[in-house]
Amino acid sequence: MAYVHRFAGKLLQRTGRRPRSDEGDIRREDLQNAEECLWRIAQSDGYADEVATMNRNVRLAPENRKALSRSSSIATLPPMLDDRGLLRVDGRISAADYVQYDTKFPIILPKCHPITNLLLNWYHRKFRHGNNETVANEIRQKLSIPSLRARIRSLEKSCQWCRVYKATPAIPKMSPVPWFRTTPFIRPFTFVGIDYFGPYLVKIGRSSVKRWVAIFTCLTVRAIHLEVVHSLTTDSCKKAVRRFIARRGAPKEVYTDNGTNFIGASRELDEELREINLAYGHRYSVAVQPTIGSAYGWMLEANGAFGKDGARSAAYVAGVRQLVKPPTDEKEALKNSWKLIQEKLDSFWRRWITEYLPILTRRCKWFHDVPPIKEGALVMIVDGKVRNLWTRGRISRIYPGKDGVARRADVETATGMLKVGGNEIEVVDVFVYLGSLVTTDKDTSEEIQRQRRSSRIRRRTKLAIYKSLIDSPQRA
Repeated sequence: MAYVHRFAGKLLQRTGRRPRSDEGDIRREDLQNAEECLWRIAQSDGYADEVATMNRNVRLAPENRKALSRSSSIATLPPMLDDRGLLRVDGRISAADYVQYDTKFPIILPKCHPITNLLLNWYHRKFRHGNNETVANEIRQKLSIPSLRARIRSLEKSCQWCRVYKATPAIPKMSPVPWFRTTPFIRPFTFVGIDYFGPYLVKIGRSSVKRWVAIFTCLTVRAIHLEVVHSLTTDSCKKAVRRFIARRGAPKEVYTDNGTNFIGASRELDEELREINLAYGHRYSVAVQPTIGSAYGWMLEANGAFGKDGARSAAYVAGVRQLVKPPTDEKEALKNSWKLIQEKLDSFWRRWITEYLPILTRRCKWFHDVPPIKEGALVMIVDGKVRNLWTRGRISRIYPGKDGVARRADVETATGMLKVGGNEIEVVDVFVYLGSLVTTDKDTSEEIQRQRRSSRIRRRTKLAIYKSLIDSPQRA
């Protein structure tokens, strides 16, 4: 705009309507005149009736001046017209000595004008995408914009940097409980989840060594079994699983995360079992997958409740202890013991169905539906609290559940493919740039209409700009 003023000034000098001046770079006066011209354009577009009324009142006697309509959006400020033709707020701090003139009488701008949007965007970037109150306070030093905080919040939502930096994962609604967690009348530890916690320092002689604890959780009755693990290798994992099977029996399905020790142990077990044609199910859940990993992961927090004999005492949680009774008749005693055991088991499962299953009905979090994740979307993998360390990638495959909602996906990153749960995926919105406007894919059509309206406004104001420059040379 300053260069436009400089060009118009040269034209006026050639026609003799303005005295010649020294030519050179853009001066401070040129920038100030361009800024005031932009303010007048925004005010003439947003407050056309008010500007016409105020200009008319300047040429009238005080007793003949007309007040602004009460329906005007700036009637309560109230506005005043300065010697440069700008609408300002008739402020109450005119007696203040240590503030500038613009602070005493701030310039009024419409809230939805393109010039106002560009100005708010400039302030937002100038203060490094800071908090909204800082931006609002700096704007109030010079300007008065209606609904300023709302406009700044709207600008923050459309800022690509702010959306990426402040976005949070949209976690899908909590899925139904898997079938193996609601299946009664089965042996404990038929469906098992395995995880590690530790390490703990253990004294062996005069040295201290690290030891971990493997927790085996029955996904049906929530019983636990603990085994000491000497290292995080595949061999130690295989030995712990073997000790568990010797004590509890072989499970039907095992659920773990994607730890390298679990993957290696599963591969070797599959190879061995394939030779003897045994069916063995081992499934991996993602690092933090809801409704599966949470069934055994939360118990890691309770490991402090076990004492030094905790591993031994916890091993009896799943069993049903039976009183020893000296039999009088071997056949009758065996028959009665079998009936007693069956009656105890039936009583346990009846209480499990009536007292435990209803607890699983209610969702404790993730209540609402969210936009589903899609293949090809750009995402950030939430890992820790430092956003700069989050991994960026693209979704290559999704895994819908039985309800049709995808809660885990394969994410292609710069270092390889990762299996990630839906609660760790933050979708990065990609903007569509339309001239000076920035929109998202979902509101492109609406923003196109806004851009067209803004283009019509700019075309109507171009003639007004040049006319104001030519008719008012003393202000240029």
